[in-house]
Amino acid sequence: MSHTIDIHGVFVVSERFPSRVIENEMVLVQSDDREVLHFNQTAAWQIQQLDGCRSLADIIDLSVERFDAEREIIAADLLDMMEPLIRGGVVVPVVTSDERSPE
Repeated sequence: MSHTIDIHGVFVVSERFPSRVIENEMVLVQSDDREVLHFNQTAAWQIQQLDGCRSLADIIDLSVERFDAEREIIAADLLDMMEPLIRGGVVVPVVTSDERSPE
């Protein structure tokens, strides 16, 4: 699958989606319509790394170390997970001061 996400982008989970980790799995609940999203242990850990400071490339590197898997596989899996989350507004890009337009 071809991805259009910039792996150097920095993201956070939207405030509209409070999260809880229950038995190594993450649950995100959309506060508006009570939609519930479930993530396995690996995906939960990766989502927790979306701290507004780390880029996706950083998270890929950390995942390779943590899960002892090939970078290409981890990158593809992370980007596959991120696309619908970004599209659905679950995960939002962080706008840096360099990217903001002057007022």
